[in-house]
Amino acid sequence: MEIFPESVLYSFPMAIDEEWRTLISDAESGKEQRRKCWAFPKRGAGLNHKCVKLEEFKTVWKFYHERCGAHEKFYFIFPNFGGSGDYWYGEYLGQGDGSETTFDLRSKDTNASSVTVYVDGTPVSHTFISGGGQAGMDRVQISAPSEGEIVTADFQGRLVLDARFLQDKLTKELFNALMFNAQVPVIEVKRT
Repeated sequence: MEIFPESVLYSFPMAIDEEWRTLISDAESGKEQRRKCWAFPKRGAGLNHKCVKLEEFKTVWKFYHERCGAHEKFYFIFPNFGGSGDYWYGEYLGQGDGSETTFDLRSKDTNASSVTVYVDGTPVSHTFISGGGQAGMDRVQISAPSEGEIVTADFQGRLVLDARFLQDKLTKELFNALMFNAQVPVIEVKRT
């Protein structure tokens, strides 16, 4: 999978939204019943590039074209706006199979002291590994979780998403206008 061009500069702040997919039913009494459909949010990001240079526009347009619009997913790495990255909580790392011990942290430039790893919600000891994962992600090593156990983590760093472009049909002129005046939206692709 390709990485969204990190050479393209973003305007700060970047718009990030989360969708949790909650089903809400109203009873005749007026009481609500809510059911969470997803264990983890699906995020979107608006790539805001005000004052983008022509070469940067060409780079992103070419990347969009090579991905065939919304068809092909890519790694989107959140920019670092001069700090240590944002805090991210309960990020899904994977599911235990009884033998796997190393998991990509879904982050780059991670503050190693900020990392807490959980197996089925219980904190576990881990070893932090800088880099080495897909798209240069940092990694953690833990005792092999049993089959079906969910591995999550809290950390501070630059989040790495499996993403795709939200829109599949854009003219070059509209893409240009979105980059200069609004946002080119990308959306997270759920990992299995």
